[in-house]
Formats: sequence, structure tokens, C-alpha cells
Amino acid sequence: MSENIQKPIDFTEIAQLLWSKRKFITKVCAVMFVIAVVYAFSVPRTYTTSVTLAPEASNSSLSGGFGALADMAGLGLDGATGDAIYPEIYPELIASKQFLVDLFPVEVVSLDGEINTTLYNYQQKHQKFAWWVYPIVWVKKLVKLIKGEESASGGVADAPNPFMLTKHQNAVAEAIKANILCAVDKKTGVITLRYTAQDALISATVVNVIKDKLQQHIVDYRTCKARNDLKYFEALCNEARTEYIKAQEAFAAFSDAHKGARLQSVAMQLSRLENDVMLAQASYSQATQQLQITRAKLQENTPAFAVLSCASVPLKPSAPRKMFIAFAFVVMGFMGSSLYVYLKDQMGK
Repeated sequence: MSENIQKPIDFTEIAQLLWSKRKFITKVCAVMFVIAVVYAFSVPRTYTTSVTLAPEASNSSLSGGFGALADMAGLGLDGATGDAIYPEIYPELIASKQFLVDLFPVEVVSLDGEINTTLYNYQQKHQKFAWWVYPIVWVKKLVKLIKGEESASGGVADAPNPFMLTKHQNAVAEAIKANILCAVDKKTGVITLRYTAQDALISATVVNVIKDKLQQHIVDYRTCKARNDLKYFEALCNEARTEYIKAQEAFAAFSDAHKGARLQSVAMQLSRLENDVMLAQASYSQATQQLQITRAKLQENTPAFAVLSCASVPLKPSAPRKMFIAFAFVVMGFMGSSLYVYLKDQMGK
């Protein structure tokens, strides 16, 4: 029975064991530190730029009191407002192929001015890698060259089709997508956009373009029906104005041609033409009023955006975090070597 009783862990004994093997543990930690330094200085620097904005909330079909209670309960009924595009799906909108393809022709310039090209070409041709990745990249390029695919990856097409992207275009789109972060605070509705690139100026430039395109997407959606209505009433107003002018000209021409005539038929025709002028005028006036109402509705439906934090070229890289990497590697070295010493001691007993 006494053999089955587990002995309590003696931390003092473990500490003495580790102290006796301190030279070995120190060597392991030193090796891990050197590996961490090599790794941290081999990984290319990346810069991240953030933008935060708050879109104007769309009018809810729910009553104010019930909507407020729903927000307090965290039910997130924004999608029930009749608005098909609401903040929670902005990340999906940005990740769509159409949105990513629209970013291909964006002009980007590096901070040192050595790179001046499109985002597509920058993502495809001007990316740096860690030294251990280059052999893999060279092998892939060699395989593409043998297969005759290298020439096809030279540049973006004039009008890439999001419905049918090539293999290279899809790879670039996925790489751009991986660099974008869109986060939406469900409580406040604040949108945070981030873009990571290997150049600080390019990072700030692209995130600014993403912000503008997202705003334009939302504005286009919210005002789509109002803009269509505006075009319809503009055409209707022009048509009513043309008919009104024609009725005026017909009345004036007949009146001048039969000036001084006392025939009953002439009087009836003048009355008929005058009625046509009045009807055309009423129609034109009504169309003009409706056009003004539609313009006001378009202005009302156009959402406003409050930019809480604008894009600014980052001064420091966001990655790699050299001190954190070194600390993590040293800790892993200490833990691993200590565990090795302890297990070896236990197996020797």
C-alpha cells in the first residue's frame, strides 16, 4: 500500500537539480537566443495602418423603444431594418472578389520612391521573403517556366473578370485579402480598417483607398433606388416641359392665325388649345415638384461617415516584434532544457 502513495513534488530538489545543470541550460538558452535573433532579422518588416470611421445608421423600421431594448440585449437587429448592407457584413463585402479586383489598379509608391506601380504588380513582384523561403520561390518559378506559365503572370489584365479570375489573379486577390482586416464593433457601430504591407507609405495609401471604396459601395447601395427615381422623374419632367412648350406654341400659332375671327368653331378650338396649355402646365408643375422631392430624398438617403481616425503613415514596423520573439525563444529554451534535465534525472533513478 505504501508503494502506491505518490511522493509530493520537492521543488527545492528540482531547483537544486536545475542549478547543478545551469551551464547546460544557459547554453541552450543562448543557442535559442541566437536562433531568435537570426529569425527576427530574417523576416521582412511589415507596417500596419489603421482607419476608424462611424457610418450613419439607417432608419429602422422598428420603434425606437424596442430597438433600444434590442441593442441593450445584444440581439443585433440591425439586419432587420430593411437594409441589406449593414455594418456586420462589411468584412464580407471587403473580402468579395469584386472588391478585391477593384483594388488591383490602385497606384502605390514606396516611401523611398523606388517602387511606383499598381497594387497588383507590387503584391506579385515586389514582396520580400525570409532567406529560407527563396529556394521554394525559385523552385516554383522554375516549374512555372517549364510549364510556360511564367509569362502569363507578368501583369494584370486590363479588365480582370471577378467571375473568372486566372490562377495568378486569384492568388494576388487572396494575398491582398490576407493583408486586410475589417472589424466592426456591434455595440457602437465603429468600423476599424487595417492594411499591412512591407512599406509604410503603401500601407497608408491602400487603407485609405479601401476606406473610400467601402464608403462609395455603401453610398451607391443606399441611394440606388433614389438615383433611379431621380433619372425617371428628370426624364418625365423634360417630357412634360416639352409638351407644355408645344401646347403653348400651338395655342399662340392658332390665336395669331385667327386674330379677329368671330366664328364659333374658332372660339371652340381656342378654348380647346387653352385647356391643353393648362393641362400641360399642371403636368409640368407636378413633375417639377416630384423631381424636387426625389432630389431631397436622394440627399436624405446619402449616408454620412464620421472618420474618427484618419490614415497616417506608420513610423515603426508592426512586425516582427524582435524583443518579444527573443524573449519567447529564450523562455522556450529554458522550459525545454529544464524539462529535459528533470526527465533525464527521473529516468536515472
